[in-house]
Amino acid sequence: MSWPSAWNVADGKELWQSRIGPAFKNSYGNGPRSTPAIDGEHVYVQSVSGPLVCLKADSGASVWERNILKDFAAKNITWGLSASPLIDGNHVLAIPGGAGAGIAAFDKKTGKLAWKLGDDKAAYASPVAVNVAGAKQLVFFTAAGLVGVSPGEGSELWRMPWPTEFDCNIATPLPIGDKIFVSSGEEVGCALLQLKGNGAPAVAWESKGKGSVMINYWANSVHHHGYLYGLAGEFSKVIHLNCVDAKTGKLMWSKKAFGKASVTLADGHLFLVTKKGDLVLAEATPKEYREKARVTPLGENRTAATISNGRLFLRDRENIMCLDVKGRQ
Repeated sequence: MSWPSAWNVADGKELWQSRIGPAFKNSYGNGPRSTPAIDGEHVYVQSVSGPLVCLKADSGASVWERNILKDFAAKNITWGLSASPLIDGNHVLAIPGGAGAGIAAFDKKTGKLAWKLGDDKAAYASPVAVNVAGAKQLVFFTAAGLVGVSPGEGSELWRMPWPTEFDCNIATPLPIGDKIFVSSGEEVGCALLQLKGNGAPAVAWESKGKGSVMINYWANSVHHHGYLYGLAGEFSKVIHLNCVDAKTGKLMWSKKAFGKASVTLADGHLFLVTKKGDLVLAEATPKEYREKARVTPLGENRTAATISNGRLFLRDRENIMCLDVKGRQ
């Protein structure tokens, strides 16, 4: 079974578990894909196999449930539903990938359908909210490309094709002010897009093909003080850790053969969790790669580190751990 769970941050004691769907197994990795969204007293969870659920944060009790695959006659994608729910106002947003319901919004209190849009097949990236010219836009990265949607009524504002072999649009688009960075594997590459109040984005710069400065196959890049840091390379090939000037697209440095990893930004540092289980601390600087620490606390995993209130949370396929990373005087 798929088990959303809660633990006490202070001592790691389990507080509750809630069953929401069958366990997911796949040759490229078993288990959950998305990250729960917390909104006040409620937690919203997207299961790999279809159920989208709202739970009470204090107990895990079910408030409502929708199976977005069954409800919209959608077929699950190859490596399982992976988009994390996005809370926007009174709505929770999801990507069913069904005919007439490529994208959908539900009332966050009741689960009732608020609106649905398009025929887009789902990909693996999560939706994001951006502010452009004083107005909010919701951006979805589907199998076909980027779709800009107005919040509230859910009308399509713009669309930009971004085809990728095997529909592998995985890394979530990264808002940078009134621009958005997008990257995919399968020799597609990356681009920085200038968002507009009306109409499709303009390309500020792009770096396409196998020589791209940033090929985010599955791990999201981060942005710090005008520079992008991310894992660049194809899934079955060598992966480099790259630093790129976000304004120009210029490659500043590349740590060759760093390996598959996720990256989390905090306090001017990169917290990198490698697929084989290393935790690496590196300075977020465009000057050069500066590794400051490396330990191996985990087994094989593909989970990004989470940082909150001076605590670093890590997870592999069997264990969860909490590390104190507060600066010491």
